[in-house]
Amino acid sequence: MPKGYLTIAIVLTLFITFMSFVPLQDFSTKGIHTDKILHGLAYGLLTLSWLLASSHLSKRPRYFSVVGFSVASYGMIIELLQGALTRFRYAEGLDILANSVGVLLAILFFKQVFNSRL
Repeated sequence: MPKGYLTIAIVLTLFITFMSFVPLQDFSTKGIHTDKILHGLAYGLLTLSWLLASSHLSKRPRYFSVVGFSVASYGMIIELLQGALTRFRYAEGLDILANSVGVLLAILFFKQVFNSRL
């Protein structure tokens, strides 16, 4: 495993954590929920980064499930903490759904593109 992948995964995790607790403008415009798309992309990239960082485990049976469950759980915890710890952010079920869809799509993408090369 190249060290760069682990560094990227850690930095991306810290960045998402930071961005989850700072005030942001509303991204919903013209019926398109840009916020949900950003959630899906962020958690998809986070999942890919952790899959690449831990790709040496890819031959183990539950590898994808463990990474996916871990990232999705992280997203749920962050979402719940937003509602509990801030006055300007709140927990939203659709954000959790968008995070989970991003995780699932990243796993499918990784299996198609990278897994055969590992």
